[in-house]
Amino acid sequence: MSINTLAKRRIAPAKEGLVEKFYLFLRNHALLVLTLLTLSLIVVYINPFHETAISDDWAYILTSRHLYYTGQYNLHDWSSANIMFQAYWGALFTLVGGFSIGTLHISTLVLLVIGIFSLYLLAQEHGLDRRMAGVLSFCLVGNPLVIFLMLTFMTDVPALALL
Repeated sequence: MSINTLAKRRIAPAKEGLVEKFYLFLRNHALLVLTLLTLSLIVVYINPFHETAISDDWAYILTSRHLYYTGQYNLHDWSSANIMFQAYWGALFTLVGGFSIGTLHISTLVLLVIGIFSLYLLAQEHGLDRRMAGVLSFCLVGNPLVIFLMLTFMTDVPALALL
């Protein structure tokens, strides 16, 4: 046998194994995948790149903007919540995407995805099976308050993700 034939035999099962593992993952975590797809559709429909401050997030946006431009954390006078983590998290995203309200909205969305994964894993850790953990995660994404707040820069979604 030639070396090429041996190499082909070794590579082919590995590819099939990866595909099988991927389909097994999709089958085992179908509700989590459905939850993330639903979240993606909601985000595409709402459009996170609008340059509009919603409700009170203008005060938090100004705090993050000051941090981005000066490198100093200075809580806006109007803001009642101390948002040190959120300001630095937003500044991290503005280093990559430039300062814009849409970039800060994306930073909150990333925290929501982290929160969904955390809830899914925490539910399993507390004895729920994968199906029930997926239903719980799906209920979180379908909550009207989460849908409203996921594309703002307010403190609600970061607090939820960090629980």
